[in-house]
Amino acid sequence: MIDFSKARVAVVGDLIEDHWIYGRVDRLSPEGPWPVFLPERTVMQMGGAANVATNMHALGVTPVQIAPNRVAIKERYVVGRHQLFRVDREDTSTISAREDLALYGALVNMRPMPNVVVLSDYGKGCFGGTFAQAVILWCSENGIPTVVDPKGEWNRYRGATVITPNAKEADEEQARIEPLSLRDTCGISNILETLGADGIRLMMAPTYVKEFPAAGPKVVDAVGAGDTVVAALALALGAGYSMEEAARIANAAAGVAVGKPGTSVCTIGELREAWVSGCSSAVEQRSPKPTTGVRFPPPAPLVGIANGCFDTLHAGHVELLQEARARCDRLIVAINSDASTRHLKGPLRPVNPMAVRCAMLQALACVGEVRVYDQEEDLVDIIKDVGASVIFKGADYEGHSTITGSDIARVEIIKTEFKSSTAQEVCKARGVWS
Repeated sequence: MIDFSKARVAVVGDLIEDHWIYGRVDRLSPEGPWPVFLPERTVMQMGGAANVATNMHALGVTPVQIAPNRVAIKERYVVGRHQLFRVDREDTSTISAREDLALYGALVNMRPMPNVVVLSDYGKGCFGGTFAQAVILWCSENGIPTVVDPKGEWNRYRGATVITPNAKEADEEQARIEPLSLRDTCGISNILETLGADGIRLMMAPTYVKEFPAAGPKVVDAVGAGDTVVAALALALGAGYSMEEAARIANAAAGVAVGKPGTSVCTIGELREAWVSGCSSAVEQRSPKPTTGVRFPPPAPLVGIANGCFDTLHAGHVELLQEARARCDRLIVAINSDASTRHLKGPLRPVNPMAVRCAMLQALACVGEVRVYDQEEDLVDIIKDVGASVIFKGADYEGHSTITGSDIARVEIIKTEFKSSTAQEVCKARGVWS
């Protein structure tokens, strides 16, 4: 079950009020050939960074909102189904150095400290100067992932964990920078491109790109889906999910939101239902675009999986995982949740919480993705979901007759040169033995 309860989020960025003024036009003005608009009702909704926060509220988490002391207002005048015109009341000048400092102070003094920060840039002055770089640098120094919803050139977001442009923004930036060097040139670790009705595309390395087809059977309205993606992605990262898993969760949330009319959100209940029903795994995909000619599919990659607590990452772990990756095309590592580790290892474990263990494993080049499970049946679901055909275990499992998942994938035992365990590492650290 998707759980965001451990996420502590700060949403930093521009505030917008979206006003829809509905009315009628019965006549032209005697002053000239212009319609006379008679307002009848007004609907107001918070937009910009506030809409990201609204999406997080719907997903069960209350973020800390950090924003300049000004609000841009967009007034849309609508007759029937037609928008006549829009009036923007805004100040897009860069905020002052004094306000920069006030916003920065609000972030760094946040208690408890956030474990993920969103930079929601709508071009209204919050990130016109060096504020974005100051936030990203502080987050990097404290091991906090940063999720950026961009506006304009990406160099101002150098060092961010992930950036979430739409297809138009990505194309514009790609045109400005030499193709294939976009991620490295801008110094951004990951790019998650939202494709509207076509889903999302995740680039985690110049040679590793994964596309997630749009989840859900039907798109009603894609407006606002970008904020849903940002909200769900940030919450998932803050809760300790890997980047790829967070992208899958964000795609599932967007699939719910675009199935509703207007600017809509996805609730945590709807997300969990969509996840269980298989939307996040693209079970209910829209029909693919037709292709011409005969194309033979490439051979399916061999997916392997290793599982365990991985409480303190020691040399034995690294050797096992490197050898496992050498025996397959893609290695998935499934780790016990904090509660599961405590149940297996005792009340003093885990030494490192789930988010830290995920981050340490994901930093290894041999690990393609990290997933978290609570029960053995959850591990079986993961094995099936990723399509693993081989389960890698250490030498201490040699001869075991009951290995979870052995009925759906073959088991390979890996013997390592380094003999160590988390218990030994903890005892060494505490001077129990040397």
